[in-house]
Amino acid sequence: MKAKNVNIILTVVILGGIATAIYLVTKNKNKPEDKKEPKKNEDNKKVSSILFVGDSNTFANFSYADQLKKLYPNLKIKKIAMNGANSDWARTQLERELQNNKYDIISILIGSNDIYGGKSIASTKGNLDAMYNLAHNKGSKVLAITPPSKDFYLERTNAKQNMLSDLINWMKSNKNIDDFINFKAMTPSITFFSSGDEYLHPQAQAHKLLAGRVQQDLQIA
Repeated sequence: MKAKNVNIILTVVILGGIATAIYLVTKNKNKPEDKKEPKKNEDNKKVSSILFVGDSNTFANFSYADQLKKLYPNLKIKKIAMNGANSDWARTQLERELQNNKYDIISILIGSNDIYGGKSIASTKGNLDAMYNLAHNKGSKVLAITPPSKDFYLERTNAKQNMLSDLINWMKSNKNIDDFINFKAMTPSITFFSSGDEYLHPQAQAHKLLAGRVQQDLQIA
């Protein structure tokens, strides 16, 4: 009788220990700090309009802007982009657009043509900062996207690569940016590029990933 009671007690203790362990593992797994929280949009305001400003990376008909427009036909989306555009052009276009229009989000992807067109990195930073400030003054949040990787571009040089790294590091620490996406880090493989343009522009699959990241960060429903 006593042995039987001892076995019952041991069984209860073991089962209780297992239950406690499962509870602790589940609790730790679901701790808020372990969850990937959205980077921005803490006020949970629904995004209803986005302006995309950029160069050929945004101008392409398979760009992340176009992919988001197909996914969300009811979302007000406008794209201002041009092949070969640099930050001077982008700044001027943004100033004109915001004279009479407002957007919840302004997404800016510019810089490749500044670097490969001979513009000083200081000038590029100045233009970008002016664009970020202008967007905020008009009540918009800034989504800043870095130029894509140039690691596979046949015309790349060490000096140009260093300029790109400098620009990306500056963007990372810029307090005028509400949300930052490192497109260079998202395009680490030559498979995202095409030999047709010497591996300069990321193709549709890369933009699909970028669109998904924007969708996640902005919490677009």
